[in-house]
Amino acid sequence: MPIRPSITLTALIASLLLTACSTTASSGPSPQYGTLDGVLAAGAPVRFVPVGTDEQGCTQYTKKPLRDDILVDTGIWYRTADDRFVLDANRCVPERASP
Repeated sequence: MPIRPSITLTALIASLLLTACSTTASSGPSPQYGTLDGVLAAGAPVRFVPVGTDEQGCTQYTKKPLRDDILVDTGIWYRTADDRFVLDANRCVPERASP
């Protein structure tokens, strides 16, 4: 008895979808992502790059992708006291002026 094409097609599509959804286990961020000034974007292949300082003395950062297939936003980010990056300039830690 021949197999109906609709069953074969359904089985093929199901196996392709399951294969596409499977992932491999990751052992954390790859060291190739590196850091800049000790800053790494939570395991993502981007760096926060200093681009200026605002009037409060807070360093402004933007994201730079480390791979060609990564898209990043163009926002201005600020570093908080607990080394997080936020878009809120009021949460930044100003650079201390040297005496």
